Amino acid sequence: MAMKWGSKIALAALCLCLLGSCLMDAEPVNALSGSITVEPGQTSYVSFGTVNTDDVLLWSLVIDTWSTVYQYWIEAPNGQHIAIESLTWGYIATAPGEWWMGFSVDASGYWNLYVDYVIYAVAPQVKIASPEEGDFVNSYSLTVAGTVDGFADQVSVSLDDVHYEEADLYLGTWSKPMTLPADGEYTVYSEGMITWGSYWVKYYDSITITVDTQAPTVVMTVPADSTNVRGNYADIGWQCADECGIAKTEMKVDGWGWETVQGTEYLDLYLSTGTHTIQIRVTDLAGNQASDTVTFDVDARALSFSGPYYGLPIVAIVLAVIITGAVVFLMLRKRRGGPAVASVPKEEPAVQAP
Repeated sequence: MAMKWGSKIALAALCLCLLGSCLMDAEPVNALSGSITVEPGQTSYVSFGTVNTDDVLLWSLVIDTWSTVYQYWIEAPNGQHIAIESLTWGYIATAPGEWWMGFSVDASGYWNLYVDYVIYAVAPQVKIASPEEGDFVNSYSLTVAGTVDGFADQVSVSLDDVHYEEADLYLGTWSKPMTLPADGEYTVYSEGMITWGSYWVKYYDSITITVDTQAPTVVMTVPADSTNVRGNYADIGWQCADECGIAKTEMKVDGWGWETVQGTEYLDLYLSTGTHTIQIRVTDLAGNQASDTVTFDVDARALSFSGPYYGLPIVAIVLAVIITGAVVFLMLRKRRGGPAVASVPKEEPAVQAP
């Protein structure tokens, strides 16, 4: 017997709505619509296709017959028959393999069974894309966002897996602003929901993140501020700490750009004679930053008393000049024979009177 026009129009509208929903995002695993006729004493099957465990089987049926002796059911890959509770309903696949929808008419019936059907096998998925698993964030306010299959009617988000708040959903993507109460580790849950007639199914994703709003600490230890470094090469040292961990350390020399460095020291940094400013900046895993600065003098002049040789070359030069002068003086003196020495005239003995 032909179906009533009202039922056909309703089914067609349902098909168009579902197909539009599929095209907005992920295609279903399998999608099938059509009509079958089952004669008395016969059994017919329509396949959902091959699915995975936890895939969702959805169907909407319009059955037209005068016979009251007919049955329909879901059949698992192992042949088990699962009773159907409604013409528009759903079921979560409990095993991988090919699932079927079966129809039969009792041999005692007098009329054929006419069935128009829309059946889907959907691989539902809801995913948190931002932030990512294990991320550190440095704000109590953040927006959790992700994707969901095109069949989802609603996505909700929770911090305790109990109290869910609905997210904004558009064309397979969703987002939800959230406020976290304090620093610490949190598990964020997302829940997708498919409704199909009076049937609904929920599925989940979750991530763990850490909120850290505290800046790390960093203190430069070498060289000390306002000190003098003898020579062109300076050793730079610092100490830093953070509860969650340091992600990056950078150094800036005078007005130049930041350069990434490793560890807590930088040895033999070449610097010219003059005053220099060194900055160390550390960034923790959540993006918080801290920096410290030291300014010092570099003296690489060989003759400087604050240079690398402590002024010894000048002392040596002065000593050399003094010694050279003394040697020259003595040599000149020797060459000239020295100064004449005055002699005392010898006294003649007095002549005695006769």
